[in-house]
Amino acid sequence: MNHNLGHDENNDDDDDEIDEVDDTCRQTQNFRLKESQLRKRLEEKPNKNAKLMSTLALHLAQRSRELASEFEKVGNTPAASADARLINESKRLQTEAIMLAERAIQTAPQKPFGYAALSNIYPSSVDYSAERMTMLEKAISCSEQEEDDKYIIALIGLLVRQLLEPRELEARKVKGKMGKASKQHPSRRPLSAAEETSYQKLKTLLTKAWGISATATATATATATTITSEEQTQFLVQQEYKLGLFFRKKDPVAIQVPRARHHLTNCITRQCSNTTSSKLTTASPSPSPLQSQSAMARFWLGTLGQLSASTNDSNHHNKHNHHHLVSRCPPEYIVGLYSTFADRFDELLVEKLDYQTPTKLRQLFDQAVVVANVAVQGNKDKKKQLQQQQQQQQQQHRHYCCLDLGCGTGISGLAFQDVVCKMDGVDLSPEMIAKARERNCYDSLKVADVVDALLQEVVAIAEGAEGAEGGGSTTISDDSIGSKYDLILACDVFCYIGDLSTVFASVKRLLSSDGFFCFSTELLRHHGPQTVIISEENFRLHSCARFSHTEQYILELAKEHEFEIVAKELADCLRTNQGANVEGMLTILKPRQ
Repeated sequence: MNHNLGHDENNDDDDDEIDEVDDTCRQTQNFRLKESQLRKRLEEKPNKNAKLMSTLALHLAQRSRELASEFEKVGNTPAASADARLINESKRLQTEAIMLAERAIQTAPQKPFGYAALSNIYPSSVDYSAERMTMLEKAISCSEQEEDDKYIIALIGLLVRQLLEPRELEARKVKGKMGKASKQHPSRRPLSAAEETSYQKLKTLLTKAWGISATATATATATATTITSEEQTQFLVQQEYKLGLFFRKKDPVAIQVPRARHHLTNCITRQCSNTTSSKLTTASPSPSPLQSQSAMARFWLGTLGQLSASTNDSNHHNKHNHHHLVSRCPPEYIVGLYSTFADRFDELLVEKLDYQTPTKLRQLFDQAVVVANVAVQGNKDKKKQLQQQQQQQQQQHRHYCCLDLGCGTGISGLAFQDVVCKMDGVDLSPEMIAKARERNCYDSLKVADVVDALLQEVVAIAEGAEGAEGGGSTTISDDSIGSKYDLILACDVFCYIGDLSTVFASVKRLLSSDGFFCFSTELLRHHGPQTVIISEENFRLHSCARFSHTEQYILELAKEHEFEIVAKELADCLRTNQGANVEGMLTILKPRQ
């Protein structure tokens, strides 16, 4: 039996390091090329082009932040002293950027360029908050004085920053002192009168700008004009997205949630419109920034309730799918979520949220699988016999090869490590994988999306079987798939995946005939005081950005993919969310014989 998950983890680490070096080299080359072009143009007009000075200043400031971020990744390691050049170069670029922005202000004090650049270059910290806002307000004032909406696109960006940045700064100040659930938290507190006035102005400008952008696209004849329009569209889509997230959790909900829906829907529809009207010159295997932004907007829109028909796909009229326009959380969201608190994940989840899923699932596994359905009738001799049988079968199960899906920091792996001889782990977050490696209970670890990793394993085994047989068929059939794992775990993973059909199909092909599929799901009930659900709905994306599934959906998937139920248990509390218990279901399946 082949027990390796993908490539050897040491080779994967080497590949990752090579990729990181390549990425860094490309970034450096791109930066230097653009810097060279900007400096050359500036030499031609050394004291007359305030806009060009500001553009170069922003370019240098961006690179400064990138270098500072690279230095932070090194941390307090032996390599830190060797990479001190990064922070020195970062400071040099920051200083020059500020000088260029100040020169731009001196060159054209009535124009917004220098003020806008300086407001962006100053660090977004408490120490510089007053300076940033002063420069921002001056840039807005200069932009508003121009005629014919000359700087309307830039003005929109400035007004969005004026609305969002003070709240973001305040949120950092109260972090650890005020919970996000508090109605007084900056992320929830209603808009002030000044903020409301600013927003109404912003909304009017956005409507006007989209009209300008649409006109520019429709009348574009030269390549340069088309590119400008696309860049403007991308910028406006980003502003719509920022506003959608800004209003998503604001009070009062009756006013602010419709605003969030409006901006997120605009983000989706405008991106689709731009993609349709643009000519694609090259095929790209990865999504464009606009497409990624649209996917994230669709996801957040899903957390606000059912999407409108205008943002739907071809499955809108399919009775099984038309409620599930978002079938899984975007990878960018998951990586961002867990990268922010990987270091304190165990403390937050276990101690504060009373996370019990791995322990409960292991207990169910012991009861249903290890004890092997022998009933306890209160007889002491019988209990002793069961204990002996359990110990024997635990030793027997140590030949199990286990795959831990969404392994996180390794809490689930730790719960099952004594009943397996080998354990592979896969998780989308590099930071979580690093923490899991510290537990020393995994034989290999891989940074990958759970669904993609499963599919890759299925294809790899199928290709191996095809090569061994010398056949030419590329069709993946159940007969061509050899068993690879005896135990597959998924603890608190399916809350990020709504449609589980692909997962079940892949697991069936990777699991040995006597293996077990153990997992948890958050429970979606059709009836309850806070739940109004259409009866056909199998899963739902909630406002907390997590999926829940109906019991019936899990049972139907098990039947469809020829699993039989070994054990199933409803749990009153898998964890807590804002002080309330999260109901769930623990399930253990095995392939039908």
